[in-house]
Amino acid sequence: MASTKKAAAKPIDLSIYTQVEARPDVTFTIAVTGSSTWTNQDMINTVLDKKMKTQLAKTDANIRMITFGQAKGADKMVAEWAAKHDSVNVQTRPANFDRNGKTAIANRNWSVAQTEGIKAIVAFDTNPGEGFMIADLHRVAVKNSIKFEAYTQ
Repeated sequence: MASTKKAAAKPIDLSIYTQVEARPDVTFTIAVTGSSTWTNQDMINTVLDKKMKTQLAKTDANIRMITFGQAKGADKMVAEWAAKHDSVNVQTRPANFDRNGKTAIANRNWSVAQTEGIKAIVAFDTNPGEGFMIADLHRVAVKNSIKFEAYTQ
């Protein structure tokens, strides 16, 4: 006869979900991502130049810019923008579908929002309202009181 005794829930060390370490030398953290079909490099350059102007002007600037690691579209263009600025370090945060299956995007978005010192999330959305990733990213940002901005072409 099977036991009716229920197993006690074991707490999980939540630090396993935060993939980017806290670094005291980082002066500003921002996540910037968008659609893989994004094609407007000029808009990304203009938005990031304006958004990051104050941070880039600081003599001790060490900016952590999190992207989601796509090989094309907005993430690639953000990485190209960052490569022109010595004080910007890109860290990629791809969704881990092997580990998390259908919840990979939501888990990654939550992990980004939990990154130590994150100040803003910027998204470049080719088809506003049609996809899950950016809508969920907005939800997570609002829930965690992180400034969120989205742009379309």
